[in-house]
Amino acid sequence: MSTIRLQLAEYLKCRGFTPENLVEAVGETLNPETVYQLIEKAEKLNHLDLSVLAAIIDGLSKLNGFPIGISEVLIFFPDISEEALAKSPWRQLYLVDNEIPPYDWGDVDPMKLGQPVRYIPGVGAVILEDERV
Repeated sequence: MSTIRLQLAEYLKCRGFTPENLVEAVGETLNPETVYQLIEKAEKLNHLDLSVLAAIIDGLSKLNGFPIGISEVLIFFPDISEEALAKSPWRQLYLVDNEIPPYDWGDVDPMKLGQPVRYIPGVGAVILEDERV
């Protein structure tokens, strides 16, 4: 059976937030114990009220300073056997000698594409508009 898991602890850790930060951000919308339980027991969670999830996402958006999507805190694990996965056409599509070959950039230098980014704790990766590669 496929499953969906709340990855709240991972989300907070990756962005340098603590459970206490989230408790403060959700304010009186949720009981602090509810927030702590969601973080600590996410692996064992088998149901979640959508209004609770909405309050968590609102709190995380306040912490970040910008809206976040539901896919940032939920992860879907499809029910697929290892055998079925190994036989999947998409998995074999690009394999050469059982490895993915390097991407062919052609005449373009990939190091000269895009814009520079910096990681800011509590915010994430930020594009630096005033710097050039």
